[in-house]
Amino acid sequence: MDETKLTKTYFLLILIAVSIQTYFLNGESHSEAAKIFGVPITIDVLVILIYIFHTRDEPSYTKAIKKLLICCLIISAIYFTLFGYLLQLGKAFQH
Repeated sequence: MDETKLTKTYFLLILIAVSIQTYFLNGESHSEAAKIFGVPITIDVLVILIYIFHTRDEPSYTKAIKKLLICCLIISAIYFTLFGYLLQLGKAFQH
């Protein structure tokens, strides 16, 4: 497997996440849910698309992206559960 391809993929995903978060924090006014959940959803969708469309030719790259996809989905599920709960809990105690 070409290690530079995997490194480039990880690097580009990190840059995309940073740019989305920067846009949400410095751009127009967005809802709190968009600020919290925008990056994980985008990264999950991008990793799924990479897994579907670009991993047919190299089995080791497919295996690495599959591991990344599983990790991203597990982390996102925990993140959504935790922050979704805290967001609703914060709204409950505002009044």
